[in-house]
Amino acid sequence: FLMYTVAVVPISRALKVTPVLGFLAVGCLIGPYGIDLFDNTEADLTLGDFGILFLLFNEGLALSPDRIKKLTTFSTLGIFQLML
Repeated sequence: FLMYTVAVVPISRALKVTPVLGFLAVGCLIGPYGIDLFDNTEADLTLGDFGILFLLFNEGLALSPDRIKKLTTFSTLGIFQLML
């Protein structure tokens, strides 16, 4: 996994896309629905859960009070979605 991580960041910067998009693309490529490089699905699920937690933590660090105020305009859509 570390080899792909080291390769994704420079490639995504050269393509001028966010590394998160690069990680998602490589995950789809090497995952069980791509070329299936890894056979231990339990470890894959654990690593996937950890990756989602890391992504949410990283996005939470990037939030500012101004950004949170802008996002409150979408709160009615979120409440409507939960009601469905």
